[in-house]
Amino acid sequence: MSGIMDMVHLDTGLVDCAAYSPEVYVEELDRVFGRTWIFVGHVAQVPRPGDFVTGWIGETPVALVHGGDGAIRGFVNRCATSQRPFLAYDAGHLDRLTCPAHRRGYDTLGRRLGSEPADDAACLTPVPRLSVYGGLVFGSLAGSGETLEEHLGEARWYLDNYVLREDIGGLQLLPGVQRYRMPGNWKLLAENFAGDDYHVAITHASVLSLRAQQVEPRIINSPGRQATDPIFSVATGYRHGVPHGLLEVRVGDDFYNHDLMRAQTISPRAVDWVNTRKDAVDRRLAHLPAKPYSFHVGNLFPTFSIIGNGTSLEAVGLLVWHPRGPNETAVTQLGFVDAGAPLELQEQMAFALSHQQAAAGVFAPDDHENFERLAKSVQTAVARTVPFNYEMGLADEGRDVRPPEWQDPAWPGLVLPRFTELIQRDFYRYWMTLMTTGAGNGA
Repeated sequence: MSGIMDMVHLDTGLVDCAAYSPEVYVEELDRVFGRTWIFVGHVAQVPRPGDFVTGWIGETPVALVHGGDGAIRGFVNRCATSQRPFLAYDAGHLDRLTCPAHRRGYDTLGRRLGSEPADDAACLTPVPRLSVYGGLVFGSLAGSGETLEEHLGEARWYLDNYVLREDIGGLQLLPGVQRYRMPGNWKLLAENFAGDDYHVAITHASVLSLRAQQVEPRIINSPGRQATDPIFSVATGYRHGVPHGLLEVRVGDDFYNHDLMRAQTISPRAVDWVNTRKDAVDRRLAHLPAKPYSFHVGNLFPTFSIIGNGTSLEAVGLLVWHPRGPNETAVTQLGFVDAGAPLELQEQMAFALSHQQAAAGVFAPDDHENFERLAKSVQTAVARTVPFNYEMGLADEGRDVRPPEWQDPAWPGLVLPRFTELIQRDFYRYWMTLMTTGAGNGA
């Protein structure tokens, strides 16, 4: 697509406002969302034959269906005849899938009831590729290309060790799902989770003051200013592949000790679980001279974000940013607790997530106001002439900040200072590659 190369300037960190225009948006639905892997759900949402959950890949409506043969399939949520969605609800259970327009029916394998077995035109359209990683289900509208494992790249190490934790029981889905709208272009929301740890102390200052006053310690699970151990950001896939950004990568015992102190106010079993999580990481990564205790937030390109992962006392939130035009984004949010944790700790974890990163939590409304004002601003004639500035950290571009004694062996990715905009620059580097070449192999 002509002109994209002029919108992203990696040498200065400037991104032209035209990157968020309606014309570019139409193109990226195909060139980005038509070619990459998008998170569409978790296997725990469809545990039984006949269970379904709906979602989107870009603006394409899709459905995950647990078939009668025990396999989970992805379909484009569109009747083969009427073209309208055959599933009108977020989730549910059906023995047959019936289009409400003409009552045409399909079985849970996507076959049109009453049609010839070989009549593919009468069947539901499958999502071309569906792949599962640790219970996380991703779909791709591209019939070929990189595998999901290749797409995740170095970020798999962080998922395995700090999110999925399958060796100690894995994740347990919390009931319900949140769906709401956020103003602003999807890229701005995604790269906020990927690389912007800088805004937290300013945008969310009122929330952090609760921590300083110890008004509601159940919400803020952090040692705050008492912490002295280092906190980093990590860029995976930097300059050579799919960019994923991880924030608040915590090394040392500050956060572990704080988790332990908080767990002591809950129950002895909660203390045992905090130690179990810590021991599992120490055991898995015993060969590393220094290892993270956790990371708190991140984004896997393009639109799969993680939050609440930095402490044993908060549930993990998985968010997906669904584009709804150049200046609006729909959000789907799932919550998970540690399956092996005692009930009283699971309740604390769910409480913390729902009161922080949720539609009516204490953090998300702050961001909503930022993006509402931003969405209005970028549509004005004057603002469109002023580029977005992502120049923070340019002087040290590409430099890993780990001390030498930590690097043999080292954990994956480029380790950065806590506050940097390198991750955003790499986000737009890969976005530009997709938009200009249509290939997802980096640049």
